[in-house]
Amino acid sequence: RRPAPVPAVAGPGTIVFQSDRGTTKGIYSMRQDGTGLTRLYDGGTDGASAPTVSPDGRRIAFATSAFVSPAVFNDDVYVMDADGSDVVSACGSAGFQDTQPVWMPDGRLLLTESTGQPHPVACDLATGPRSPLTSLSTPIFEPSDSTD
Repeated sequence: RRPAPVPAVAGPGTIVFQSDRGTTKGIYSMRQDGTGLTRLYDGGTDGASAPTVSPDGRRIAFATSAFVSPAVFNDDVYVMDADGSDVVSACGSAGFQDTQPVWMPDGRLLLTESTGQPHPVACDLATGPRSPLTSLSTPIFEPSDSTD
């Protein structure tokens, strides 16, 4: 079982988080004092989760889960500007189920968990290719970065 979602910090005094306000999961921001609540992305019937803010604070990556049929969901990772505009698919991952985005310190690469891959996949936001980070056969889940 995964831990509860943790809000991400987006610039001085602002947090970004997922919430089930209404009937779906969406991505929201607000000031740390609780004022200025803004819906950045409405997950609609699909939902949105796992928001994470880019190192420069200008973009937010998040996961969606699109309902395809009663037994099939299509998970993907998207990136949007910090104000909720310009939402685009991050990995162009047809045939893969990408979740749990993590920014790399340079802000150019995103790591995701991906079905069909036992280890994190790197998505290059500038050029689009997806590539496995390792050839280990042991599964690795919930990637994270380190500034060390």
